[in-house]
Amino acid sequence: MLDPIHNHAPQLSLISLRTSPVSSLHVEALEMPLDLRRRKLAALYCFKVSADTSNLAVSRIFNKHFTAFFHRYPSQICPLGFHVRSDLHAIHFAQKDILPVVTPSHPPWLYSTPLLDLSLSRHAKSDASPEIFQSNFMALCYEFSLSSHYTQMDP
Repeated sequence: MLDPIHNHAPQLSLISLRTSPVSSLHVEALEMPLDLRRRKLAALYCFKVSADTSNLAVSRIFNKHFTAFFHRYPSQICPLGFHVRSDLHAIHFAQKDILPVVTPSHPPWLYSTPLLDLSLSRHAKSDASPEIFQSNFMALCYEFSLSSHYTQMDP
């Protein structure tokens, strides 16, 4: 239903002839063809869903129990997993390769604000000598008990 509209939009926006090939209009308009866009979004959704193991959609998308049913009755609407199975197989997708999403136990706005020391930015780099910055930096290292070795990087 959306394909004719999607195919007509580049024709209008690029002010082209009706006889112009749709595929070349999509290239000119930097638009992905709708069937490829659907497949891409479906695969990205599967990746996102598979990262959260507590999501109930994981078992529904990747369930293979009704494969015979949908092969027997092709007029039935297949679940998303059947549509993207060939695409996921082509890129060697495995659910075990997806890192699980970890939800933090506390909301981030309850964490304490980190201390930020901007004392080295008091002087403009163009106006101050490097010795001033080095002495201020060494004072900060002493204050925070940093005993690491630092190397100087010249631009």
